[in-house]
Amino acid sequence: MQIRPANASDSRAIAGFIAMAESEMVHHFTGTSDPEASIPALEKFILSPVENRYSLDNNTIAELDGEAAGTLISFPADKQPSLDGVLLASHNARGYDLKE
Repeated sequence: MQIRPANASDSRAIAGFIAMAESEMVHHFTGTSDPEASIPALEKFILSPVENRYSLDNNTIAELDGEAAGTLISFPADKQPSLDGVLLASHNARGYDLKE
């Protein structure tokens, strides 16, 4: 197993891991309750030029036999409010009234 920084080619795998880990919350981020249909929307967060919780820079990949086997999403705790702004905006655009 190799541990490495994520890159753009990992975005689909990362989106799949997020969909599995946050199954019910994915609906709020993407507007769909179907995990497969949420993958492209999650990839937009991952590849967004606006830094957010799911940005590539916050992902570390565990790779096994040349395939992404998992991801670790981490960032400094004091950055959470600014990182979650993109997600909150997505929630609120769908009619939720979420605050930080």
